[in-house]
Amino acid sequence: MLKSTLISSAVGIMVFFSVHAHQAPSQTNPLDRSSFVIIAAFNFHHNAKRYTEYIRQNGMNAEYAFNKQRQLYYVYALQSKEDDKAKSLVWKLRENVDFNDAWLFRGRLVDNDGTSEIVKVNPPNTELESTSAKTIATSDPEENNSTAEKSVESASISSDIAINSDTKSDAKVKTSKSETSDVVAKKAVIEEPIIKEQYKLYVNTVNSRKFKEVRGSMEIRDNQRDKKIKVVNSHTLIGLNDPKNGSHTVKIVSRIFGYRPLEHIIDLDQPVNDSTSNYVETIGDSIIVHFDLERLQKGEIAVMWNVYFFKDAAIMRPESRSELNHLLAMLKENENLRIKIHGHTNGSSHGKLLHLNLEDKEFFSLSGNHMEDVGSAKKLSEYRGYAIQHYLIDQGIEETRMEIVGWGGKKMLYDKHDAQARKNVRVEVEILDI
Repeated sequence: MLKSTLISSAVGIMVFFSVHAHQAPSQTNPLDRSSFVIIAAFNFHHNAKRYTEYIRQNGMNAEYAFNKQRQLYYVYALQSKEDDKAKSLVWKLRENVDFNDAWLFRGRLVDNDGTSEIVKVNPPNTELESTSAKTIATSDPEENNSTAEKSVESASISSDIAINSDTKSDAKVKTSKSETSDVVAKKAVIEEPIIKEQYKLYVNTVNSRKFKEVRGSMEIRDNQRDKKIKVVNSHTLIGLNDPKNGSHTVKIVSRIFGYRPLEHIIDLDQPVNDSTSNYVETIGDSIIVHFDLERLQKGEIAVMWNVYFFKDAAIMRPESRSELNHLLAMLKENENLRIKIHGHTNGSSHGKLLHLNLEDKEFFSLSGNHMEDVGSAKKLSEYRGYAIQHYLIDQGIEETRMEIVGWGGKKMLYDKHDAQARKNVRVEVEILDI
């Protein structure tokens, strides 16, 4: 099933590979100045290796290498001295939804000499746009690696440089004694200073179908008291205090929008045991917890808790953008996916409200150009559903794949005067078809 999903719409790509681009892994060297066709970038070595194996199993060449300047593992489908060949492959790959963010890297992928460039490849017969190596050209809002777009403070959990074991080169690979040959973590972003007495924790969240990294918030809870300890970001090295609950256990909860909820319980003192060895490992003194996330299924409903609206308006606040892009990525990943957007309000009051018109692109600010209306809470909740639909249409999603329903205050979770009443104002996404 995975194989057919990956290559069913890419016969032309396979032909291109077999006729023009086949190279045995031993014939490439990421230290050579070349044009590289990049198909994915990863923070974590384990993920790059896994994705590379998945691509190879499905009939395509792939290798990976660690780029020290960018602190990322790049998976590439082609290394060539012929720039035109690489550009042609980028464009062919982008015809397949699984590779719509393929891009071109020129230079030395591993031993960066400061003269490399990342190239945005436009359709044939249009002008190519180059950018400096400080920016990354990618079109997938969920799986792009934002680490590559900004300078970050780093802390080592392993090596300075790593090249996949299938690639023969003269490069020297530095590793610590704690590393294994097949699992190496890159230098990770530090969320906050880690003190000596804290446990070091890294949560690795991956799309189980595409084998790509997913970024999102994770909740860490005291497993004995069922109490929230903190909320952290995945793919980030964090420090965690001893919960002092007698068992030294915590529960890590993933509720990243677009994926089914998943929880893992770990003993911080003995993280790897018979019950956790399939999702926990240690590298040096760092605990790595793996989450293979599955997409929502037909009939399931997910709440967009991190989509917020201005008061009495169907205009989203700027902090809503991240979760919206999770929904956008889900729709782009599966072109057969159809959804219903449910809008809800706190109570059923009637009054003045602001909303978008069809030409209005100010999705995240009160610009003063919005439409003003007077209506019910039901109408406001409908307008909010349409605001999300309007944003997704603007990002290339067909209108026919989305239905809208406004409930107003008919399905409140709490009394409108309850301390939790703010949670009544929400948007839910129902999966109609996959």
